[in-house]
Amino acid sequence: MKSFYVFYKEDDLSFRVATKLKNDLSENGLFYDETNPNLVISVGGDGTMLKVIHKYINQLDNTYFCGIHTGTLGFYTDYLVMEVDDLIARILNNEYQEIAFNMVSCEVECEDRNTILYGLNEIRVENSVHTQVMDVFVSNNYFETFRGNGLCFSTPTGSTGYNKSLGGAIMHPKTEAMQMSEIASINNIAYRALGSPLILTKNHPVKIVLKRIDGVILGYDNFSIHLEREFPKLKSLTFQLSDKKVKFVRYRRFAFMDRVKQNFINDDRD
Repeated sequence: MKSFYVFYKEDDLSFRVATKLKNDLSENGLFYDETNPNLVISVGGDGTMLKVIHKYINQLDNTYFCGIHTGTLGFYTDYLVMEVDDLIARILNNEYQEIAFNMVSCEVECEDRNTILYGLNEIRVENSVHTQVMDVFVSNNYFETFRGNGLCFSTPTGSTGYNKSLGGAIMHPKTEAMQMSEIASINNIAYRALGSPLILTKNHPVKIVLKRIDGVILGYDNFSIHLEREFPKLKSLTFQLSDKKVKFVRYRRFAFMDRVKQNFINDDRD
């Protein structure tokens, strides 16, 4: 790694850690470069990491990420504040392992244009104004007509986020699949939805056709857009596990199941 950039959450602790990283690494021969960094260091939590990944969404082939969490534990940040000196030493020694995580994509098909959005955690279609009705097609075959607040399409790494709060399954990050989870589906004598999460391989895209787009928000990670405002001529949305990947550098081994245990179980018997 010859160049780096530090992106941090806007609080005093994160600012101090970011300043130390910038100064120490610069003094030891690394070039600080916000435009084309080889290494991006995120200081904050998972939300901070997601923001900076989208900052470099068009440079992912040449950019690596690592993180220090200054708040609660996260799945994308490997180091604690008190370990910043250790991280600096390992960066300078240039000894690391690479790991890459697939993103999920959403192709927004309109009468006048097509747009593709990406999420490392998830992309979700939500409507808190009225019941959202949408036809769902899996691999171009009609699957169901969904009624409820919306649908969430998550990656394996994002399965521990919003997806989990919806009752979705936690997936190991090496699983090449995406998960579709329902958001407040309607299940009664008149209307039925699947009623459970659905895990699909990258070869099984999900296309949805919305009956109405007023009040619909398309959220991708910690960003969101109003469909009616941004895509008034919308025809369909197609979700799929993408070949686009985010590359992380690991300066030490941290097993995924250890992260799950620390974040959700916190069993002190060990």
